[in-house]
Amino acid sequence: MSIANMKVGTRLVTSFGIVSLLLILIIGIGVTKLANLNAGTNLIINDRWPKIDLARDILAQADNIAIALRDMMLTDSKEDRQSQFNSIMESRRVAEENIDRLQSTIVTPKGKELLRKVIDRRAKYMAGQDKLMGLVGEGKQMEMRAFLANELRPALAAYKEALSNLVRFQVELIDASGKSASETYKDARTLMIALGAIALMLATIVGFLITRSLLKQLGGEPDYAVAIAGRIAAGDLTVAVNIRENDHVSMLYAMRAMRDNLAHIVAQVRQGTDTIATASGQIAAGNLDLSSRTEQQASSLEETASSMEE
Repeated sequence: MSIANMKVGTRLVTSFGIVSLLLILIIGIGVTKLANLNAGTNLIINDRWPKIDLARDILAQADNIAIALRDMMLTDSKEDRQSQFNSIMESRRVAEENIDRLQSTIVTPKGKELLRKVIDRRAKYMAGQDKLMGLVGEGKQMEMRAFLANELRPALAAYKEALSNLVRFQVELIDASGKSASETYKDARTLMIALGAIALMLATIVGFLITRSLLKQLGGEPDYAVAIAGRIAAGDLTVAVNIRENDHVSMLYAMRAMRDNLAHIVAQVRQGTDTIATASGQIAAGNLDLSSRTEQQASSLEETASSMEE
């Protein structure tokens, strides 16, 4: 079915319905993409960044333990050594809690592998700590220094390297999330602009087609058609009706034809009225002549009756 054969209401509902559907689609895409961006942001803020904080805190606890071991080696005070020992145990406890939290939150295969390396190297480093503290307690200065330089420091370096790799992996995930968010924004922007342009173009085309179709059916502007209809309704059959060239189907063309037909009918009625008036005049004259003759006949009859009586 073409636009010209559709009702005005159907045309308007169809055109605005299409544009509305496109707008709904644009809104849906925008909301979906914003939800994806929000999910990515929440993933960074609530998941990946806290993991980095936990790993960095574990690194800080490792540094605290290294400092406490050094201080333990440098002091001869039993109270100070006990204090350093307590500090080491507290750092171990905090690190253990952080590792437990990482184990419950890290779900990627690579992340689990890196965390397993952290746990393994931490176990070796803790065993070295215990051995060094035993040497400190025995007062074996040469052995504890050699052990620190040759075994414990490499174990600490390997442990910190594993933690650094875990932190680096989380940073890479954050970078990937940022790139994904950027791509999501670009895709959403491009798609929304394209759909908006299509909706605008479609609205313009449909509006133009509907306007042209209506003007073609009316034959002119609606105000002009209303004015012409009003004058004809008021009985003005001399009003000029302007129509477009080659217009044989519009409402104004039909109104001009109606005006011409009404004028022709009125002219015929007037001609018939004049004929009836003339015939009525002739009948009246005949009636007068008949009346006069009747009076004459009556007078003659009276005279005849008088003569017969005489």
